[in-house]
Amino acid sequence: MTLSEMLTIPTEELSKHTDIPIAVLPDLPSLYRHIARQMADLVIANNKEGRPTKMIVPVGPTQQYPEFAAIVNEERIDCRNLWTFNMDEYLTWQGRPIPESHPMSFKATMKQLLCCPRRR
Repeated sequence: MTLSEMLTIPTEELSKHTDIPIAVLPDLPSLYRHIARQMADLVIANNKEGRPTKMIVPVGPTQQYPEFAAIVNEERIDCRNLWTFNMDEYLTWQGRPIPESHPMSFKATMKQLLCCPRRR
């Protein structure tokens, strides 16, 4: 199947063309809530199994993280065994991560988004 043909598949038929679960959502806020819910559900499931949860997370887009933090707080989800790894981080000329005080620090951005959540 060519890319042009794939792009013409009606939304309701997408799941017939793959084994990968597909969720079609009406807008970006719904997408971010869906991602946050999946993140929370993964932590909950791993907690029940006594396993740590490890996530590699991008710093962009970021709207799912305040949603995730809100779910964690509302449902009182234990995150002691949650490990997040930033997908990227800027380094100094010496190869060390830039300080969190730097405006381009991804680590600082993630702390702000996950520790001080505000739903938009």
